Amino acid sequence: MNMQGILGTEKGNEIICTIQNSKDENILDVYFGTRHLTSINKEDNEAKKILVAFLANSGVKKVAISRAFSINPCLVTRYSKQFSLEGMASLVKDRRGRPGKVDEKIAAFVSNEYKILKKKRVKSIRPVIAQKVKERFGVDISKEIIRVITLPLRENKPVLKEPLKNIAPARENGNEDKLSLKLKKGFYSRYGAGLILNVFISKLTKGVLEGYSNIRQGLDLKTFMIMIMQMVSFDIINIERVKKIAAHQFGLLMGIVKSPNLKTARRKLAEAVEKIDTEKISAALASNYLDNLSCGTDLFYIDDHLDTYSGKVKVLSGFSHIYDRMMEGTQHTFIHDRWGNPICFTLRDNFVPFKDYLPVMVKRIKKMYKKKLTFVFDRGGYDRKIFLKFESLGACYIVWAKGDKRDYSKEDLDFSQHTVHLKANTEKKPRKAVLGLAEIASENKKQRKIIIRRETQRRAKEYKDYMYSSLVTNDMARPAFEVVEAIIYRWRQECDFKIEKQEFGIDQITSYSMKDYKDDIFNDSTLSPELTSERMMANPMLRPLRSTKAKIKRDIAKIDEKMGRFAFAKTKKRDRTIAEVAELKRSQADLSKREKLVLELKEVEDSIAILPREINRLDYLIGKKFKVFDFRKKLIVDTLKVCARNARKMALEVLDRHYHNYRDQLDFSKRIITNGGYVRLNDKGTVIVEITAFNTKKENEALGSFLKEINSMNPHMFGESSYPIKFKVGKT
Repeated sequence: MNMQGILGTEKGNEIICTIQNSKDENILDVYFGTRHLTSINKEDNEAKKILVAFLANSGVKKVAISRAFSINPCLVTRYSKQFSLEGMASLVKDRRGRPGKVDEKIAAFVSNEYKILKKKRVKSIRPVIAQKVKERFGVDISKEIIRVITLPLRENKPVLKEPLKNIAPARENGNEDKLSLKLKKGFYSRYGAGLILNVFISKLTKGVLEGYSNIRQGLDLKTFMIMIMQMVSFDIINIERVKKIAAHQFGLLMGIVKSPNLKTARRKLAEAVEKIDTEKISAALASNYLDNLSCGTDLFYIDDHLDTYSGKVKVLSGFSHIYDRMMEGTQHTFIHDRWGNPICFTLRDNFVPFKDYLPVMVKRIKKMYKKKLTFVFDRGGYDRKIFLKFESLGACYIVWAKGDKRDYSKEDLDFSQHTVHLKANTEKKPRKAVLGLAEIASENKKQRKIIIRRETQRRAKEYKDYMYSSLVTNDMARPAFEVVEAIIYRWRQECDFKIEKQEFGIDQITSYSMKDYKDDIFNDSTLSPELTSERMMANPMLRPLRSTKAKIKRDIAKIDEKMGRFAFAKTKKRDRTIAEVAELKRSQADLSKREKLVLELKEVEDSIAILPREINRLDYLIGKKFKVFDFRKKLIVDTLKVCARNARKMALEVLDRHYHNYRDQLDFSKRIITNGGYVRLNDKGTVIVEITAFNTKKENEALGSFLKEINSMNPHMFGESSYPIKFKVGKT
């Protein structure tokens, strides 16, 4: 309100207002008519209440007061009555509602009892305190009130005066003793056969999980990570499915009596994010994979797998090989060995393209392998700059040629015939593919170009005899047939993506937390230092302008074409027919329309000329409020899922020696693990697992010989006791 609006006032026509002080923004000047009444602080609610009550009791209209102080008229009435009946102190301490049960004496008693019980390490503290308060003061208080009172004590986390004694025996007599008693009695567990994977998980996690064991906790991080690796074999592919677990039966796989519930699993995952060094664990696991699965191979495959996202938040899009189009989501960049086993991976959004991530993944493997390695990837990584980086890293590459439009059918090339054997469903009867191979001179002397020719099939055979493909490599020592065979077997990696998605839930969302793009986003430890440079992108504002420009040009061309059809053969006006005159009038309308289009075209071209061709991509994402995923939880869970996948692959290699049916081998192994069994601890301290038998004799014979080899590997249970395990087939 302006100062000029302050006029004189009289009873029944009061003018009261508040104006912000010109010197201090936090001060309000109160005017009654033309006279300055007082000044109050904006944040001082008590002073505001007292002034409202004073003015209301002086006879000023409630509506005028409520407008001046921006409060409800009902509050004006309440403040005035409270001021008249109880005085000014009632407005300063306005405590409405039911009086509280807890006074200062009860609060002090609760705090003191909490300290005493905490020192004695009592498990259920709040019910004990509530019972003592009722006995002494006759007041029933809830656990929530006790939690609020003891919150300052728990936040300070005082050090216990009494030192902890006999920590290890305490746990041994507790959780471990209960498990031993349970095993001695014997019980059936639907997860009993899952103990077969213990021997393989132990090999792959050797030297990795030991640093996360804590004897003070009943469920330490080591046990929690074992739980993640074991549960994915039973279709528990995300944390939310933990509620489906039969906790008293599943704890056996972890070496404890009972597996944690969903709430505890979420809490342990949040704790794992803070305490686990994911990069260190991934490197150690990758080294174990190379020792146990890869057998010294020097050939690796690199590719992306898109996890699609269908939420409402704006995230970057990547190319999906499944749907063959661009889709929103995140990328797994995997490295697989020659046999399609995942070695390591990284999680990222689509800010950095795949080809720029290739050198980063090569460096990760080069840290473990000092010899020269060869990497196979799809044509998405075909780039001369990337080839130079591979040469500087001392690595070889094999990649399909991109944009090769040469017609090799018209060239005189010397093709040599080779046969590729592809593993089929029937054992010892592989599918054969006959290929013709030829090498031609490449523009780059450090690079080879190999042409592949194969006979056409079905309808294509009607109009051409052969189909041609080309690839490039800088591996000069490897024979041409081995180079071609390596890139053909790249589909092992694609098949593994399908298995990890369907059976291990690699694309499951672990956390919905996201963060905004910002200038310092590259300080995130999940991104590599090589990718912190600024990236430019084509200006997206140019695209609609260029589309408009093309449309205007098409409209002008149509008018020119239409006018060009009509040409006057006669020059005199009186010699023109009625139809020619009508056509001339329509042409004049088109001419005026054309002039307008030419003006519009000039405006659009001027707008395009003003805008920059490229803009900073990060600035654009910040301005458009794009989000980036928080990968920390998913990175931990997916790392453990990959370990579980490799453990099952090791079990399959053992089963392959006993069950000679390639088509049904994977399904048979899943049936074994999920079959369940009876578990008991014998007098010699060995856990006997009787796996439920199958319906057919041949399947039971294969299962028996498979379990016999597993027993020769000396499997043990996880946990502090680490009992040895012996498997056998149960009675039919």
